Amino acid sequence: MRKGESVLAGTVEVRRLEELRVASIRQDMPIHELSEVINRLVRFVKEKGIGAGKPMAIYYDKEFNPERADIEVCVPVTNPFPNEGDIRCRILPAGKYLVITHEGAYDTIKAGYERLLHYAQEEGYRIIGPPREVYIVGPGSQETPSAWKTEIYFPVLG
Repeated sequence: MRKGESVLAGTVEVRRLEELRVASIRQDMPIHELSEVINRLVRFVKEKGIGAGKPMAIYYDKEFNPERADIEVCVPVTNPFPNEGDIRCRILPAGKYLVITHEGAYDTIKAGYERLLHYAQEEGYRIIGPPREVYIVGPGSQETPSAWKTEIYFPVLG
């Protein structure tokens, strides 16, 4: 496949991302608790008046287990803040990322991951860190699951 070729699972892009300051909570949790943690973090940044972007999750486990996963939920923020309980202020590193936009319910998102992994292998990229999902349109939007949009990112060298 050639760079930028469209397939059912979407078009892969290569993007350079700058450092990103975030409020974050990292914990082991069942996947069904993810939206609760996202909502808590979104409320926190709204109360502080520092929210600056869409919520995201970083998945640290090599093998995904929906019953117990090491997940970091993040929300971009405008200003640094002191850590508060399990909510941390940290910087996500700059770098090169392979990106694909998944459209639809989360039960079909695996196709986007497979497409990115295949693209990385075919084009000679080496994945160097955990994947990130950015929730562009999701359950809180009042849209139907078929209209949800999630960007999937893998940090790469190559």
